[in-house]
Amino acid sequence: MPEGSFILASWLFGLGLLGMATRRNFLLWIFSAQLVVFSTAISWLAWGRLHVENSGHWMACLLLVLAACQMGVAWPWLRILLKHQAHVDLVEMQELRDAGQPKYVDREIPEDSDPI
Repeated sequence: MPEGSFILASWLFGLGLLGMATRRNFLLWIFSAQLVVFSTAISWLAWGRLHVENSGHWMACLLLVLAACQMGVAWPWLRILLKHQAHVDLVEMQELRDAGQPKYVDREIPEDSDPI
């Protein structure tokens, strides 16, 4: 039975990494990071069930607490950013850099593009 859980965790981990690598919207990036964390928790639960130990369950609980803390930090920051901008694009958020840092351009952003 744990083999199916490991397969599910692998798929969710891959989807989360793909989302983190391709998304420019901050909220979708955070959701992708949450997928990675939850897939890791699923794999810890499956590991604990496979070896008949409680340590996997404790690690999964720790990961869920850390994920809640991550959202507790990210959500107010997102609300502050949305108050000042209509959308939150990770590539366009260059004004958050320290003074004197060069501007990083991953790729040119068309002026008329609609960010997702």
